[in-house]
Amino acid sequence: MGILTHGRDVRQLADDFEAKEELQQTAPLLHYVCGEMAFYGLTKATDPKSKDAVLAALDTMKLDTIVGPLDFTAPIISATGTGPADWPAGPGTRPRTYTITGWAAPSG
Repeated sequence: MGILTHGRDVRQLADDFEAKEELQQTAPLLHYVCGEMAFYGLTKATDPKSKDAVLAALDTMKLDTIVGPLDFTAPIISATGTGPADWPAGPGTRPRTYTITGWAAPSG
């Protein structure tokens, strides 16, 4: 659960969004984690007005977020390439991510 979610998990956040806005939540709802990271950096920095102090705070970040735990102190490991995707959805359905091509991140 994220630090800005008032104890709600991502499912509860999405359900709350859909109930209040009468719209489907989409993958960009997960960008909420950017706000959690910014909040962490600004509140943990020795000087929140100093870019270097905020970056230093982010370097030590170990945080539970709505997308799961983030640990910036751990080695960087990525098994997933980047590329375009689509989130098709219709009334009464949940969006699902479909990778539409791998041209932006060819493997090999």
